[in-house]
Amino acid sequence: MIQGTQVLARSVDVLRIVAQIQRMGATLAAITHASGLNRTTAFRIVHFLAQERLLQYDAESGYYSIGPLAFELGLAARGQTDLIERWQPRVNEISKLTGMTCYLTVRSDAEAVCISTAEGSSILRAVPLLVGQRLPLGVGAGSLALLSSLEDDEVRSIMELNRSRLGLLGDGHLTSEILWKRIELARERGYAVSQNSVANGVIGIGRTIPDTGMLMRLAISVSAPASQMKSDHHDSIARAISGVISADWN
Repeated sequence: MIQGTQVLARSVDVLRIVAQIQRMGATLAAITHASGLNRTTAFRIVHFLAQERLLQYDAESGYYSIGPLAFELGLAARGQTDLIERWQPRVNEISKLTGMTCYLTVRSDAEAVCISTAEGSSILRAVPLLVGQRLPLGVGAGSLALLSSLEDDEVRSIMELNRSRLGLLGDGHLTSEILWKRIELARERGYAVSQNSVANGVIGIGRTIPDTGMLMRLAISVSAPASQMKSDHHDSIARAISGVISADWN
């Protein structure tokens, strides 16, 4: 029987998991697999969270999603609004320059959270991430850029925590071995490239935002259907992102 702080920790973990996979369909089975809990314990936790309105349950589909109380509590959070207001013009500019959907992502422990987007102007647009969606760190271009910027020991620790969740999105084929190769390439290139990790058939390119004294680690990325993002364009797209990030907007 789990008690006290362990119950709280596992409940928070379940909330994180649902925020990661709710777009794909957060069933009890999927939550159980991702959390490593047994089915009975997982059910007790999601049932309690649903009662408290931190989760909501759709009986017809069998899916759980983040509930209204989580939104209401988020309204009381400070600091995020200023952060988004500061970087939204640059997110918009990158989207305009590239014609692609652009994302602002922040690190949250072993995860990355999309906190802002701007849709591209291309007829075919890829929008694999929604504001508020959480990803295991390393899944998705901005998230991969953040993970690649860390020391190897910390990367290994994070990857071990997320091992069971790497293949929950996209084409389901992402493994620790593939992720290490992507990290090595990102460090070599100076930017991250992610394909099929968040949504099948989608490529993303991401760069971290250099440390400016902020407590939060940020990255900006763009995504597009694979058919529209050829490999020989990756460098120029990354340069466009870097140019906007480093431009003086004062």
